[in-house]
Amino acid sequence: MKKLLLSGIAGLMMWAGAQRAEAQSSNAPYATFSQYHYTPFITNPAMIGASNDLRLSFNYRRQQIGAGQTFDTPMGSIIYPFFKNNRETRVGGVGINFISDNSASFTKTTGGSAAGAYNIHIGTHSSVSLGGQVGYFQTRLDDKGITTGSQYQNGIFNIEATTNENFSFTSRGFVTFGAGAYWNREDEKDREKAFFGVSYMNINQPSIDFQNGDSKKSRINASLQATGGIRVLHTDRFAIMPTARAIFADAKYQVNVGSWFRYHLSESLHNNMLRDGEFGLGLWYNNNNFMVAALEFNQPHYLLSVSYDIPTTQEKALINSNGILELTGIFKLNRHHQKERPPQTDRDGDGILDINDACPDVPGKREFVGCPDTDEDGIPDDHDNCPQEAGAKVFAGCPDKDNDGIQDSKDQCPDEPGTKETFGCPDKDGDHVPDKSDECPDEAGLAIDKGCPRKIPPATVTEFKAAKIDSSAIRILKAAKYVHFETGTYKIEKVSLSFLDLVIDILKNDYPDKFIRLEGHTDDVGDADKNLTLSVNRADAIKAYMVSQGIKAERIMTTGKGETVPIYPNDSDDNREVNRRVEMTILEKK
Repeated sequence: MKKLLLSGIAGLMMWAGAQRAEAQSSNAPYATFSQYHYTPFITNPAMIGASNDLRLSFNYRRQQIGAGQTFDTPMGSIIYPFFKNNRETRVGGVGINFISDNSASFTKTTGGSAAGAYNIHIGTHSSVSLGGQVGYFQTRLDDKGITTGSQYQNGIFNIEATTNENFSFTSRGFVTFGAGAYWNREDEKDREKAFFGVSYMNINQPSIDFQNGDSKKSRINASLQATGGIRVLHTDRFAIMPTARAIFADAKYQVNVGSWFRYHLSESLHNNMLRDGEFGLGLWYNNNNFMVAALEFNQPHYLLSVSYDIPTTQEKALINSNGILELTGIFKLNRHHQKERPPQTDRDGDGILDINDACPDVPGKREFVGCPDTDEDGIPDDHDNCPQEAGAKVFAGCPDKDNDGIQDSKDQCPDEPGTKETFGCPDKDGDHVPDKSDECPDEAGLAIDKGCPRKIPPATVTEFKAAKIDSSAIRILKAAKYVHFETGTYKIEKVSLSFLDLVIDILKNDYPDKFIRLEGHTDDVGDADKNLTLSVNRADAIKAYMVSQGIKAERIMTTGKGETVPIYPNDSDDNREVNRRVEMTILEKK
């Protein structure tokens, strides 16, 4: 009879525990709290090493299930952090907690845990905590209200009748172990910016068997827990920090995802109750069909928080009597001694502290890290070559008044749009002779003729014929015809001058009484008329160089054919390169 009765009690405990697990709980002594951020002994013992505060905490959770039974879990704990280097570096922490888990009217688990954590620092504001804990608990059965067949007399239940059972084995004590790791990163005010933790609780899976039977069936399941969060928004007043938790136990899992939304109180607000702190609203969704809403009020020396698990289905509402309440109260004493910071001064009075001001002695703008922008062109003065005149970024803050892409300091006509070839001055006929120097601004001409088209009497060409020259001179003239010019201009590149010097040497020493004709050619890229002008200008440029080297101008004749006489079709880059040339022919009079 006794074995049957205790089996029924165990079954009732398992049924009640299952109803409880439908919310957010597991077996005692680890009733899972929705406010897991404040329950390191339940969530992850490594969290003990992640706070600078000496903490005295009280947590309370109340859940009523549809069978009329109530689960109450009060818990108290104290955490003490350790420091080194004159309390500037957190080494870790230790803590103890006490819990009383009242599972309905027939079981009660009480006990406590001791935990410790050690920190490994990664940089200035990050650390990894490694923690472990051990706890001892005792679960008791309450035989009040338990009935047996002995209390039924003639088919009528008599509550005064004895159960005829001796409940001498209604209490079990057991030990639990847990371990975890926890990484977190803090800001300069020791507020958490990001965290990630993982823990393994009830590692030894203790048994709470009351029958000396198969203890494996009544073990407390081990659980793997993971938590994480990151602050995605932070201003002087607001912060948003999404968080998540996952629990894996007994081939089942539970996940809740949501976020904290916090409003920071002003640092200038100081009275007896309100100081530099924050109000918080938390919202999470749990995959077991619950929504969790939380409100917190966090101050330097205390924290108050209340949360409510709201069922999202009618079935859950019936089982859990509409919701689960949690309360948290924490007294805090910060033991961290921060390093002395430099005085928070602002010498130039621009609202940016000197420690963050790139130009601390000159008032400036926040977007330029405290540096000024005198001409208001969006370029700070320390990067502006023309700080008194508004300009463009491409010219390092210097102006281009006519918007022709040429900086005013390099523009010979800064008030009129021009071309790069004419140094910013207009060139209506496109002959690369600026209008201000072009005597024929509406007709393309040659620079040597002041921009006017050349008129050469036909007879002057027919008075000459090709002279007979030796093979060495022929080779030199063939090589020299591929004179290199700067792209789109008739300025000879220095690399070609050595070939021209060989031609000049021939004219001076081998054929001093002969003449030379220079005939310019281009490829078909661009406008045909402009190419014709360019071909003549290039021939004239070579003539000008030869004259500068001592060849008389009357010995040199120039002309241009543009793109009309290609050597090869202009259908490839290689062919176009061959077609760009200045043909050189030694002449003699007929």
